[in-house]
Amino acid sequence: MTVKQEKQEHTVIVLNTDTPKEYLQERYGDFADQGIHLMKKCDQDNYITSFKVFNCFENKLPTIKQLSEKSVVGIYITGSVFDSYSNEHEWIINLRKLLKIVLTDHDQFPPVFAVCFGHQIVGKVLGSEVVKNPKGLEEGLIEVVLNEKLQKNVFDGRKSLYMSETHNDIVLSLPEGYENIGSTPLCTFQGFYQKGKLMSWQGHPEFNKEILLACMKNSVENGYIKQETYDVEAKKSAEIPNEGDYIGSLILKLFKGEI
Repeated sequence: MTVKQEKQEHTVIVLNTDTPKEYLQERYGDFADQGIHLMKKCDQDNYITSFKVFNCFENKLPTIKQLSEKSVVGIYITGSVFDSYSNEHEWIINLRKLLKIVLTDHDQFPPVFAVCFGHQIVGKVLGSEVVKNPKGLEEGLIEVVLNEKLQKNVFDGRKSLYMSETHNDIVLSLPEGYENIGSTPLCTFQGFYQKGKLMSWQGHPEFNKEILLACMKNSVENGYIKQETYDVEAKKSAEIPNEGDYIGSLILKLFKGEI
């Protein structure tokens, strides 16, 4: 007689840092939905058993106890249109305080994966300055040149990759004890990495081509970019692979303790 072994619980806590966007919500959901979709898509062996979403923008944050539960294998921080350095929103101040605890006591908490605003608030909490990019908006399917130190052991020999980007803010310096993931002409620090603890990206691996173009169309309608810029990026997106799914596979590796 054999006893069926119960599957171990592996929960990812998702810190959702923005309200739903009308131009995305019906088809793609909010930023938390998009991140969860990417993780599920890349989770080939169904390692993650559940997701728990906290709408931080409503000042609903997890407790220290919830974050440090044994079943929690990772913390995912979404993107946002808000500024990570803002002192006008109580929830952002509270989120910085919470992440300060998480990022300064890594051994008590699971690894953190963060995108866009998530990357910026991580940088802010770790002591880096975050500002409006003097070089302007970085938006489109962008080639990120990867840090040579990480190419072999983290990025499977890749020297660069293409990912969706749409951001005005940048982190100006590398926090002590972390590696810079890569760079672009408009943004020197495209992400931070510390083995087994943190991976952040300035871009949006959860944005497929359709989501990126929907965001860029919204930028055209609001006067942030010209129609010509959209047309160039739409053509590029049809010709160049969006490698967000590859980064999605790195999320799973991080949460499994493989990188």
